[in-house]
Amino acid sequence: MKPRTLLALICLVAAPVAALGILGLQVRADQDERLRRQVERVLVRDLESVAAGLNQLVAARQSVLTDALPQGSETADALRKRLRAHPQISAFFIMEAAGKLTYPNPKGGLATSERAFLERSQQLWNRRDLLAKPGEQGDQSANAGWYSWFYENGQHLMYWRRLASGQVVGAELDRMGLLADMVAFLPTSELPEERRRLLDARGEVVYQWGEYEPAESSRTTAKLALPAPLAGWALTSHLSGAAFEGRMDRNTTLSLWVGLAGLALALVVLALFLYWEQARDRREALQRVTFVNQVSHELKTPLTNIRMYAELLENKLDEEDVGARRDLDVIVGESQRLSRLINNVLGFARQTRGHLQINRQSVVPDDSIAQVLRAFGPALVRAEIKVETNLNAAKAVTIDPDLLGQVLANLVSNVEKYAASGGSLRVESHLRDDQLEIRVCDRGPGIPASFRGQLFDPFSRADNSLTEGVSGAGIGLALARELAELHGGGLRLEPSDIGANFVLELALKESNS
Repeated sequence: MKPRTLLALICLVAAPVAALGILGLQVRADQDERLRRQVERVLVRDLESVAAGLNQLVAARQSVLTDALPQGSETADALRKRLRAHPQISAFFIMEAAGKLTYPNPKGGLATSERAFLERSQQLWNRRDLLAKPGEQGDQSANAGWYSWFYENGQHLMYWRRLASGQVVGAELDRMGLLADMVAFLPTSELPEERRRLLDARGEVVYQWGEYEPAESSRTTAKLALPAPLAGWALTSHLSGAAFEGRMDRNTTLSLWVGLAGLALALVVLALFLYWEQARDRREALQRVTFVNQVSHELKTPLTNIRMYAELLENKLDEEDVGARRDLDVIVGESQRLSRLINNVLGFARQTRGHLQINRQSVVPDDSIAQVLRAFGPALVRAEIKVETNLNAAKAVTIDPDLLGQVLANLVSNVEKYAASGGSLRVESHLRDDQLEIRVCDRGPGIPASFRGQLFDPFSRADNSLTEGVSGAGIGLALARELAELHGGGLRLEPSDIGANFVLELALKESNS
């Protein structure tokens, strides 16, 4: 098999398989992403149930704080007593409408807990306009809301409310008590392939449960942000690789790869089938060519003898014996026609095997042209074809005379067979720089436009009245062009209004003789 054919078969298999493989990888990636999101949604739903419990816990604390808030007129002792009755609260405050803090009074006598409260909430009093704005922290009520801030290593929460008098009262939620209650609420169940965590606003782990220990660089499988007042807090889930893969449905992916494998196998079988069929066709074609080649060789020797003795007999005949000489001309002409056919077959066989060679000699092109026309003289006379010449290549040059004769013989033979109705054959020759140009023109029916693209293809013949009843193998023009190109030139059909106009070009070297 030729390398080009083998490469074509490889591309026939590899190109679609590669394209489908790339498409399959893209589909696999898209499906993995879809499945990952599906698993993430399932985990988020699990986290939402945990978050709902935490929200209820905070809502219960908010209810306690709402009931315990100062009314704005209590004394410091009364507020301290109320504080002791509510362990979920770490401090109260009262601020006048003008922004003055009246409890704890920074200028009055302060208990230790009150002094600590003022210290950790100092940024709040430096920016007390935050409490003066309605709807602070996004609460639906314009007169109440949550306020959170960081002090040292912890986040603190305060619930406040604006009274009808314009005073702002509030209570700080006991941070440690809240954390303890949250931890107590969170599950203690063991998750063998998962680790869930509660993260505070700084991203630090407050509580975690589950047996799986993810690596520090591992990606969070699912994350759920908590609403205010725990804004910034989050619940996360880390799922082990085995558990993650176990939750993903790979049936579609498996079907995809099985389908690709089946397609690839089918393409391989198809390529092998084409390879075997082509190899068989090539063997059969080679056998046919070899057979024809052998037969042609066997015919060439007796045909040469027939021509030789016919020409000898022609020289011995009496000029007055017109009938015998006419019969002998037919024998010579038909033997010449058969010789051309055999030469074409042998030349085509050599061209198929790549054995064509150029044998340059010093010749005068016009002499070779005249020799071919003389050989066709009787046949052209019988076909009533008038020959016109305009030969301008009388200078000796180095070309292959046998090649020139074979190409020109094919062109003249085509005029005899297909263009006899035009009754005209014109042959011109010119020497142009380093090329010999020969034009062979006729006034026959011409070449159909639909057939011109196949004119020089082997074994192609126009299927119309032009070739009806005319013998031919369909290799003459194909071989003629191949020989011309081998000689560094070419053979082409030029557009013409009447008949066919062939132009033969051969690269040449001037002879030194």
